[in-house]
Amino acid sequence: MAALRQARVIGMVGGLGPLATIYYYRVAVDTCRRLCGHAPWMVIYSVPVELVCQAARRGDRESVGKALAEAARALVAAGASVVFISANTPHIAWEYFKREAEKLGAKPVSIVEAAVEEAAKMGFRRLAVLGLRTLYETGLYQEELKRRGLEPVELPDQLVERVDKLVSRLALGEDSDEYRREALEVLREVAKLGADAAILACTELPAILEGVETPIPVIDTVRAQLSKVFELATEPD
Repeated sequence: MAALRQARVIGMVGGLGPLATIYYYRVAVDTCRRLCGHAPWMVIYSVPVELVCQAARRGDRESVGKALAEAARALVAAGASVVFISANTPHIAWEYFKREAEKLGAKPVSIVEAAVEEAAKMGFRRLAVLGLRTLYETGLYQEELKRRGLEPVELPDQLVERVDKLVSRLALGEDSDEYRREALEVLREVAKLGADAAILACTELPAILEGVETPIPVIDTVRAQLSKVFELATEPD
């Protein structure tokens, strides 16, 4: 099969957090080399994870949205025409980013829509959403799952809190075998609740579970989103 051509520069809002940004870039390079035969034409605009997470926990969508809109402007100014946010929780202010990107003529890619689309393609029906409490309680993923006829598994509050503490540490760029073991234990608990798969709605989770056998199938939101990004980036003009 002939290699595809990357027709559009990709722009990523990174930094949210550092561990995920590194994982994203590596997957992006691997994906582009497989599809196009070279590393990607790509711009990264890094936003401080601490500032965005603090605003998100306060429920301050406007502050998160302003930071994302600024990032969208910077990416487009640098030449990007397919743009995305390399994190789940900032999608609570997705409309700010989407509106600014589209106003500037760029194509934005939602991680929520891409991940749920991937889950549907894989044939899963009951899915648990694992991420920060802030994201879980907005119901963004749950609403998108229902819209596609899939069932979100309700997590007990203590499990929501347990996941929140884990991904909060990971978002700061921390990585250890202890956190990996904790993530696997959470997945075992999710399996007991009757989920047939889990959406890793914290982009650090796929990074620490890469190459690890999990007790339940998982949706890697990073790879799902990048698949959609490169689909758009390699579309003919």
